[in-house]
Amino acid sequence: IPVLIPEVQHASGGTLAGDLVRSLHPNEPVVVVGIRQHPHREDRLHGVREALGSSADIAYPNAADTEEVYDFMWDLLSPPREATAVIALDYFAGRATVRALEDMGLAGTVTTIVFDPFPPILDYKDEGVIHGTVVDPLDRIGFSLVQQLLAPESGGNTSPESPVLVRRDEMYHREQELLLQRYTR
Repeated sequence: IPVLIPEVQHASGGTLAGDLVRSLHPNEPVVVVGIRQHPHREDRLHGVREALGSSADIAYPNAADTEEVYDFMWDLLSPPREATAVIALDYFAGRATVRALEDMGLAGTVTTIVFDPFPPILDYKDEGVIHGTVVDPLDRIGFSLVQQLLAPESGGNTSPESPVLVRRDEMYHREQELLLQRYTR
């Protein structure tokens, strides 16, 4: 049985998130947070840095536990807070960030972009905490893997998939809802 590994252009997801934040908050401080151990951290961070340049303040908690990340985000977002936006590069950072913002009464006041929006992160879209999410197109990735299985003569080579940015104002459009539903099953 062949082992197939889907390819995703994670740096382009970082660029999408950075471009959205830059368009909303040009030249304002942005916090980029992620878990050190996340396998796609460097690629996503590269894309964010490409889009934001020097306005990004990179913060990495040395933790894999959501509660430790929550405490880290609480300290980071407490006054005097200068950041106008947070980009959470992974599920743990996203979950901790949205919980901290809500618990601090800052929901909706800090632009928040999250990657990997598995539950319960998606629950926060209805509360105005999340302004956008970067998702891997799971259906296209699955289709690509099936193509590789059915056409082994191609050598298993397919084009890497690009993540998709779903903005808050698009989250209830039919196509975007279907894309986000893949993360709830």
